[in-house]
Amino acid sequence: MATRFKVISKTFNDILTSNAMLPAMQARLCPPCPALIHMDVPDRHYNAYTRQIEAIDVLSSTPDIVGIPSGFDFLGCCLENGMLSLLASTNGLICILYTPVKRTSQLQVPTLFIANPATQMAQPIPGSAEHITRFDTGIGLAFDPVDYGKENTISKFKIVKAVGSRISQDNGTKFCFAIFSSDTGRWTMSSRTLSTGTKINLVNKKVAYGSGIMYWDYQQFVLWFDTATDVASIIQMPWILLGTKVKGPVRHDIDTSSNGTLISTAVHKDGLAVYHLVGVNNHFYWVLKHERRWIDIMKDNIATFQFCHSMQLRSGLQPERLTERRLIRPIGVEDGRFVYIGVRQEWKTKDRILCYNMDTGKTYDTGKELGNRYSMKPFYVYRNSMADIPPIFMPSQGGICEGIAGGCICAMYKMLFEV
Repeated sequence: MATRFKVISKTFNDILTSNAMLPAMQARLCPPCPALIHMDVPDRHYNAYTRQIEAIDVLSSTPDIVGIPSGFDFLGCCLENGMLSLLASTNGLICILYTPVKRTSQLQVPTLFIANPATQMAQPIPGSAEHITRFDTGIGLAFDPVDYGKENTISKFKIVKAVGSRISQDNGTKFCFAIFSSDTGRWTMSSRTLSTGTKINLVNKKVAYGSGIMYWDYQQFVLWFDTATDVASIIQMPWILLGTKVKGPVRHDIDTSSNGTLISTAVHKDGLAVYHLVGVNNHFYWVLKHERRWIDIMKDNIATFQFCHSMQLRSGLQPERLTERRLIRPIGVEDGRFVYIGVRQEWKTKDRILCYNMDTGKTYDTGKELGNRYSMKPFYVYRNSMADIPPIFMPSQGGICEGIAGGCICAMYKMLFEV
């Protein structure tokens, strides 16, 4: 809304574009994590000649929330001839990948963008063609708004890509980290690599960032990387590490709270559990913060579950039917209190979105469904912010990378298979 005043007068334009204190104040006064956003095409049934522009699903407990992206025309690319993928969302900025799908498109390579939907500003990341593939998912965005009350602070962002491979000798896994930093304008490989004797499923579900730490969700493990010190390690998911007895499969999701704490939400046959990852000096452990059984949730909120007709019989509530006959999965945590849960009654139907309030124990039906009935793409915490996109430094000498072993992702394969 505020950006519309730019065209009224030169004074308003200067206030909204050149006043560094404005975005700093807005970032502090606005809710810390007011929404979750998700993006996918409306349905899978499309072909190469009839593209459907990606739809944006928004979940929020805040009425009439503003600053949420409604479209991405401001990226300046031909959306009808390409596909957008939301890869990360951090403190108001998002990382989004544009991939052309038609041979007639002038731009045949994927392009990575850093953007602020609230201000409708975006910048392409140099070297996308050489360093990013069209199927990349393990990409995170590190961005911390500058405190303008401190001197000698430089606004910058980092894009971190975790690259994993198998170690044939001990059937383990090796990770290295490719980093693009706006203050250098270069792609480099971190000197730190992580080798484990554990075989890890390299399909990454989601990337989150908080308080200087990047987190990758690899099913049963969380890979973390300190963007300041390059220290990296893995930790098992909490129900595995803590030896929690659960019935049936566990479906989970990760998010970061407003204070940067990693939150892992797990749903299983008996109920749901919320864990926080806490620690000091890169020594982390899980703490169970909230747990609730389905039977208790349903007793307090039976009206919310009326759409699941088979769960209430003459013999009483049947909570096990909720998980046995339907796909139940956590899809995100907003504001550290609201757990959003997707309920898919059949594979042909869209996810029905429920919201569980951990403070009150109440559950309500949001009345929303996912735009794509087949989508399993993650939701990301979105914080509307007027923060400027940090400028990308253009190196005066050399290219955007060194292109030698240990100096760039271009040489990652040589690094990965050296033991």
